[in-house]
Amino acid sequence: RAGCGGAATMFEEIGYRLEAIMSADFEDLQEYLQSWVDFFRKRPTLLLSLGMMMYRLYTSTRPIPDHGGNVQAINSKEELVAALESAAKEKKAAVVDFYADWCGPCKQIAPDYARLSEEGAYKRAIFLKVNVDKARDAMQYAEVQCMPTFKVYAKGTKDAPETVEGADMKQVKAALDKTMKKLK
Repeated sequence: RAGCGGAATMFEEIGYRLEAIMSADFEDLQEYLQSWVDFFRKRPTLLLSLGMMMYRLYTSTRPIPDHGGNVQAINSKEELVAALESAAKEKKAAVVDFYADWCGPCKQIAPDYARLSEEGAYKRAIFLKVNVDKARDAMQYAEVQCMPTFKVYAKGTKDAPETVEGADMKQVKAALDKTMKKLK
């Protein structure tokens, strides 16, 4: 195959090795394993690349840890609407973090969002978070296009929220400050 070079040869070699292991005894298995060791000794960067890929796969599937704070998890559209309406009745702003477990920037900003929820200047705000993979209906309701997205509501579901797309806590604070002024 043109352009495949060593990759095609490597996959053919792996195929032959897999066929051989199906009818192997212990000595054949030992020889097979030694051939893999020899294979990777000749290609250390391939081994390193595979290790990095496995690590990235592992870390991308781990959920974002709970960083504390005064943040309420929302699991459905109904919960989101109820929380927004409750905030409106109490004349509070509502900040909603739409995130995904696989999103690197979401993981990076999560501790800052938790700290923001504990700041005294924002006692008249509630902080919510929505995992878009578990609450797709809430994501669709809020018309979220990317992660992370922060939406800041002043009057519950009746207003157009301030929207911040991306992991920029300065913009989130600015949107929250702007919304807090509407409540005065």
